[in-house]
Amino acid sequence: MQTPNDKTPFVDIIRNYLPAILMIGAGFVSLVLTWKSVGDTAKGLDSLREQVQRQYGVQREMNEKTNKEVDDLKLWKAYQEGYHQAKKENQ
Repeated sequence: MQTPNDKTPFVDIIRNYLPAILMIGAGFVSLVLTWKSVGDTAKGLDSLREQVQRQYGVQREMNEKTNKEVDDLKLWKAYQEGYHQAKKENQ
């Protein structure tokens, strides 16, 4: 009959716990890759947010310019209509 060893060899410990060690390692690698992906996504969102704000500013300026031109044309049209009406009334 064999007597049990007081110490288990290191290789046997590694072999017995290898699946658990691999799972922990894979979990850590997954965590690091996810963290990096989240960081990259946050940078991309910040860049996109800045781009949208710039585009919104440009669009707002264009709309204000167009609105001013339209208002000037409406004023000119009203002036012309009034001028022609006054001209008809004076003749």
